[in-house]
Amino acid sequence: MSGPIREALLVLSDGTVFEGEALGATPNNGIATGEVVFANRTDAAVQIPKGTVVRTSSGTPVSFYTTADAEVPGRLYASTRVGIVAREPGLLGNVKELTINVIEGPLSNSVDVLNDSPTSGGTTKSVPMVSEADIAALPEVTTAAVMRQAYELLIAELEEAEFVPYEAQLPIPMGNPQYQQQVNARSDVASARMRVIVNALAIDSRDVEEFAMRYLETRLDGERQILPSSLELSRSPGVLTQTDNTTPQWFDMTLSAAGLVGPVIDAEALERELTGKSAGQASAWLREHLALRSDPEIEITPKGWPLLPWLSGHIDIQVVAEAG
Repeated sequence: MSGPIREALLVLSDGTVFEGEALGATPNNGIATGEVVFANRTDAAVQIPKGTVVRTSSGTPVSFYTTADAEVPGRLYASTRVGIVAREPGLLGNVKELTINVIEGPLSNSVDVLNDSPTSGGTTKSVPMVSEADIAALPEVTTAAVMRQAYELLIAELEEAEFVPYEAQLPIPMGNPQYQQQVNARSDVASARMRVIVNALAIDSRDVEEFAMRYLETRLDGERQILPSSLELSRSPGVLTQTDNTTPQWFDMTLSAAGLVGPVIDAEALERELTGKSAGQASAWLREHLALRSDPEIEITPKGWPLLPWLSGHIDIQVVAEAG
């Protein structure tokens, strides 16, 4: 349906940052470390320069560098301990004790090497990275976040009986997004700043109810009517249309309406008959002249006032029916 509308407008200013999780990731591997013992095979002192390469000999070779200069004393089987670090990061650098037993280069003729304890610290983990897909998705994600915030602000500004269907909002980006991270930047989030104008259509629920009542009444004879208190409405998701890129014009939706049927009652005639009567007199008159399923309920305000008003327009008549 298309019904009476009122345009509501909200401008969100710069400065609000909406964040979403970064989807990209890149490996960030820890490097294994440990110690090896060099043992002299000669009677002469042997210099072990920093950066000397040692490795395992079984399976896939795993290489390590010494982390400091060292000297093995000049006697047979004398030893010295030196720190090592794996050449490549990752779990492969975590090797068992007694597996590092090869020295690369000419030093292998002078000394032996062995690790008397396992190496540790080699890890594999993923570090969040901002990807091109994140940057490409940010305008839509940020606009959706703005619309959620705008909706809360808009409904707070509505007049009595008005409502704004969520899908009746039209976001209008003002300028380009300002991205807070670059592609391939390490970050847990990808975020952007945007300025968005949100137009929305406010619908008066009274107009919708009147439209539904009139439609249902076209399907009745003149002796029956839809009782307003029984009217039940539901609607499908709507579609917002506009004649240009900035101004919403119509909100199309399918409306379902149901209500209980009762006899047509001339409220003005009833009011003329009831004016000036007491509650008891009015109740008796209604039971005598109308086919009621239960006793009428009459409430006079202010409480304690003995008679119904004499002035026309001061009596409110409501017809209530129960299903079945």
